[in-house]
Amino acid sequence: MSAARGVKLPALTTLSMPLLVINGERDPIMKVSGGRATARAVPGSRFVSYPDMAHAIPPSRWSSVIDEVARIAGQM
Repeated sequence: MSAARGVKLPALTTLSMPLLVINGERDPIMKVSGGRATARAVPGSRFVSYPDMAHAIPPSRWSSVIDEVARIAGQM
């Protein structure tokens, strides 16, 4: 993966706050494996995937995503 396109996982390991990684299982841009790897790179992260979602978060998922954001924000 090129530096221009890829996430630099070693740099993420320096983060010291909770990280929420949301991934659509139908996302043509970021594969689920990439989302999982990103979440694993940051201690205390949470990974959430949605089987019916692509790259954009549809209105039908907003409530669930808001709940996930509130959950991780409560850890700060």
